[in-house]
Amino acid sequence: MSERHSTKKLDLNSSAVDAATTTTITNRRRFFGHVVLAGAASAVLAACGGGSDPLEPTGSSSDDKFDLKSAFNRLKDGMRSGDVVALVGAEPNTTSTSTTHIWTDDDGERLLVTFTQEGVVNGAKYNSNDSAELEWVAGNV
Repeated sequence: MSERHSTKKLDLNSSAVDAATTTTITNRRRFFGHVVLAGAASAVLAACGGGSDPLEPTGSSSDDKFDLKSAFNRLKDGMRSGDVVALVGAEPNTTSTSTTHIWTDDDGERLLVTFTQEGVVNGAKYNSNDSAELEWVAGNV
């Protein structure tokens, strides 16, 4: 017994084949467009650099300058000694006691921060040659 195989000739011009091919091509183009768009958006966002971190040093690493007034303005309740050092961007110039840290710079700015015995910010004072003294006490907004 022999089996007879029938072969059908596909009509590549049929509307069913055209619709399937068109849909596949459209889906591939759409997917490729999404990939390109996502890549471009990622590149743009990476170039922007994002927002600022409140614990990021305020100074520039190239000239070792730091902005003590900006650090003073960003002090928050609950900060610990390490948080304040990170905020200023440098270790204190002077530690008069274990609970008092003092930063000074060449422009006459001075930041004095006091801590509780547990190491939490208790208060701060900022002054410079060209401004009045500013004072901040933990717990007061």
